[in-house]
Amino acid sequence: MSGEPESQRYLLNHISMLLEGMKGLNGQIARQVQAMDRYDTEFAKLRIDIGGMKSELGQVRIDLNQFRSSTELQTEAILRRLDVLDGTMHDGIDYIRELRSDGLRHYSDVINAVQEGYQNRMTLNDIEDRLAELERFVADLRSPPAA
Repeated sequence: MSGEPESQRYLLNHISMLLEGMKGLNGQIARQVQAMDRYDTEFAKLRIDIGGMKSELGQVRIDLNQFRSSTELQTEAILRRLDVLDGTMHDGIDYIRELRSDGLRHYSDVINAVQEGYQNRMTLNDIEDRLAELERFVADLRSPPAA
């Protein structure tokens, strides 16, 4: 029986070491569980953050679509105004051409009138010269001859 207490001590020693090892293992498992809890908490926060980002991205997408629609409407309005201005400009160009043509006709009429006036003045001067000559001639005919 003397072998029994020693084998029991040996067994108890090993059981004690096994229990100590299990305590250490339990401590490591507890730390791993805590770490996993922290990771789970962080992952939950990330999920919440990702959900918030998705929501914000959705709002950004909506805002961008509204901006695009607004920009398209403004661009279309600008293009319509440019078309109207283009038509008005062409009408103005046609009107300016008509005015230019009328101006050239009036200029030509004025030049012709000035030339005709000049010719009339020349003719009038010629007639006045002839009339003066005729009056002198008639005056010479009326005056008695000098004896």
